[in-house]
Amino acid sequence: MAAGYGAMVAAGSLVDPLGEDGTAGPKRSLAERLVSGSSRPPPDDELGRHERLVATAKEAGEAIGVYEEPGDREPEQSVEPREGQEGPLVFSVLESRDGWLEVLLPIRPNESTGWIRERDVSLGATKWEIEIDLSAHEVTAREGGELFDRWAIGLGQPETPTPPGDFYITELIKPPEEGTIYGDYVFVLSGFSEKLVRYAGGNGELGLHGTNDPSGLGQDVSHGCIRMSNSGITELAERLPLGTPVTVIP
Repeated sequence: MAAGYGAMVAAGSLVDPLGEDGTAGPKRSLAERLVSGSSRPPPDDELGRHERLVATAKEAGEAIGVYEEPGDREPEQSVEPREGQEGPLVFSVLESRDGWLEVLLPIRPNESTGWIRERDVSLGATKWEIEIDLSAHEVTAREGGELFDRWAIGLGQPETPTPPGDFYITELIKPPEEGTIYGDYVFVLSGFSEKLVRYAGGNGELGLHGTNDPSGLGQDVSHGCIRMSNSGITELAERLPLGTPVTVIP
């Protein structure tokens, strides 16, 4: 469970995505360092079959207005960064239409969608996709539709199951201490537990993270999060941009 991630961010650190050559780029502001996907997205008509647009708020801490329909004058609601979130809001784009973007929202209920104004965000694109198979206890990573790797995973216990659905990565966190239940890295997801509204100081956000107990892989052992090996989560942390889609299938 991605519970208590606000406290983890305060004590730990958000991770700078590496450059294409595998090295860290020049020192930049937090918002600049956490821009999702590629910095120059292709036009909609040039997006590849396995590419997904990613929208990122222009400033850390900035709320984004969400509209019921494109062209509406007033937002239906405003989405704010998660409690303790240091980086900017990130959205996975489902559709682009005349300056408007239909996006998945990192709020309850799971798989909520809405429209945001393209001018309010920066656009990127990702070729990566993650599939979590609950019945097989397996996570699969693909880049551009090609298999990258598969790993065994631990899932939620029967009383706090990992929910299926379409989600995406909103944050990448390096835990402040080694050897914890969160392992080496934590991807915070846009989805939430359907059983826990609050947990350990957090709002019940789902997480994909490493583990200090590999014996739990292949088992139902968590409060809803997805656990994988530290070597596997490190490989993904070095590659996946924020906004990468995560599909959880039964």
